[in-house]
Amino acid sequence: MNFKQNLIALTMLSIANFSTANPKIATITIDGIEHKINLDTDNKINIGSEEHVINVKLSKYNDFKIDSFSFSYNTNMSYTEDKSDPEVLMWNMDGDNTIIMVQQFDITMTLGILSEAMKAQFESMKADVKTKPSILKCKNHKLNGVKSSIKFGDIYLSQEIYSVKKNGKYTAIIIQDTLNDDRSHTQEYKSCLSLLKDTFTMKQ
Repeated sequence: MNFKQNLIALTMLSIANFSTANPKIATITIDGIEHKINLDTDNKINIGSEEHVINVKLSKYNDFKIDSFSFSYNTNMSYTEDKSDPEVLMWNMDGDNTIIMVQQFDITMTLGILSEAMKAQFESMKADVKTKPSILKCKNHKLNGVKSSIKFGDIYLSQEIYSVKKNGKYTAIIIQDTLNDDRSHTQEYKSCLSLLKDTFTMKQ
């Protein structure tokens, strides 16, 4: 094969529609027996003398649940929790630009006290903070809150605090977004907020 033929062959390879995705493998255990399967496709497995076809797909969302409410969040967000202080339980769901924080208080707390404490904390770091009332309109509930615009030099943040009172406990849902250069909300924030509105459910 001469140089010209080699070049044509390499060009054809470069535009070929190759799939670069490796198969996603999972192990499931049924009655104590492990089976390796490919995700997102049909798999034939034998259970006893019978053959079954199963198809396992990963969910796009994770569920956050506590005693007072639940909601879903994107699986690309990392989840952490801190229960070391029984008076304040904390859960974080971190994305690239957006973070959802849930804080449950076993002490006297109000939206006003919490929002003022947050504002004072940012102002102590030389940030310019402006706040206004806000309402989170979920499918079956309305949550009262406060929305803050925060300026750190050339960095702009948005932070919303919404309050939930249930069974004598005060819980805050805090949504923080690092804004785009034009000070608009990121796509990640929009996705998180839309999912929260659609899936937020109060426990009975």
